[in-house]
Amino acid sequence: MLQQFMPLFEHQKSTQNQFIPTKVTVKFPLLYRVRKDGRVHYLLGHVHPLPMDVMPEYLLQIISHCKCLLTESLATLPQELQKQMINDAPFYGLFTRFFSNRLKEDVKARFKADLVKILSTLSCLNSQHIEIEYIASTLLSALFNMFIKLRANPNELRIDEALILHFKNQNKPVVELNEQSKNEFVRYCLENEQRLQDQLQLNSEATEQMRGTVFLHSFAGAINDYYQNIGKEDLFQNEIIKKFLETDLAAKEIMHDDETKMRVQAENSLWRDIFMREHNKGTDHMLLPCGYAHILQPENSLLEMLAQEGFIVERVNESNLHMMNNESSYLKKINC
Repeated sequence: MLQQFMPLFEHQKSTQNQFIPTKVTVKFPLLYRVRKDGRVHYLLGHVHPLPMDVMPEYLLQIISHCKCLLTESLATLPQELQKQMINDAPFYGLFTRFFSNRLKEDVKARFKADLVKILSTLSCLNSQHIEIEYIASTLLSALFNMFIKLRANPNELRIDEALILHFKNQNKPVVELNEQSKNEFVRYCLENEQRLQDQLQLNSEATEQMRGTVFLHSFAGAINDYYQNIGKEDLFQNEIIKKFLETDLAAKEIMHDDETKMRVQAENSLWRDIFMREHNKGTDHMLLPCGYAHILQPENSLLEMLAQEGFIVERVNESNLHMMNNESSYLKKINC
């Protein structure tokens, strides 16, 4: 079952830096079933850096049966961004080539492999033929920090991106929950790239001055450091991740400052509206994976909001799966 979520190719990497994953499984998955009007949906709380293989088999079976994904992650690269920042602006090559040349050769190969993997998930482009030199530097930076650097197992996509790829491969709809954030992402990339290009053009006559460009120099160094140290800092030992993997979390354990609490509650309100829109359209068996704080937030959690909308909310685990109404026939359908 797990293999269908991981259609990933092997990284090119040296033996001494090879990451050897620790086989761990979430002991108390935060999976909830919500039902109303004869339709059933699922909410899954998780920690973003984790890969799919930490989830137990029965949960993967339920996911495989879902028909629509609602994701808080970036599901596609907007056409505007693709056009202006990938392969359609060759002058980027003059500047990004400087950055690329500062990458160690083995690092460059592994970084490109990761980029191909991410761009294949987020874009309709044939990412196999994309060269680093023709991707805008701020987009490279954003992809690196959002999807590559922040993951527990460097050999696998994070949960969010693995789910997006799985649903797309199955020709199932993927609905983005954060259109506003996507617009902000595009604006950030375009504005910062233009600023960097202006700075570099001022210095383009002097090679040594261009070599001193702080952003490109530090970014290349950060990538070299990351790939040379994979495996030395195992994020599975991070206290937050360990607690999520081993503990049956409760709402009282979610501690946020006021700003974070307001952001989570605002996102929950937006996501509730999108969830209700899709439900009212007749969509069945939706899956909404999200950071677990959105589900366990003491006030205005997604579960609370959906309960107020008339949904019956049930915690799902392996022991009670067969006791749920119609769940036995549901499992038979999954296992056919």
